[in-house]
Amino acid sequence: MKIFNHIHIGILHSLIGKNDGVSIVIDQTANAMITDMKISLGNIHFLAAHSSPRFNTWTDEIFWHKNDILNKIIKYFSKTSPIELDNQIHEHAMHAKNVIKNFIEHNEIDLLIH
Repeated sequence: MKIFNHIHIGILHSLIGKNDGVSIVIDQTANAMITDMKISLGNIHFLAAHSSPRFNTWTDEIFWHKNDILNKIIKYFSKTSPIELDNQIHEHAMHAKNVIKNFIEHNEIDLLIH
């Protein structure tokens, strides 16, 4: 298993480190990578909208699944949307893309789990 010693893993989700089902599975996944694959805890990085205090975590509201742009998308899903909505969606998407890009580059991520 020596090939995994230097791999850097990124885990992206809206909520990490809380007492919900997804957070529990994320913790189980990280623990399995540490125990079974011998990946160092320092090589596992987290990106989320919200997280309890933990090692190697970046946060940004853009990943919150109840953010303002998502609420607008849902509101206008079957209706004619305001013209500015397309630009707002694009701006949010580009912001998310840049946050992910910076996270990957800064932490030298080899594998991103979402």
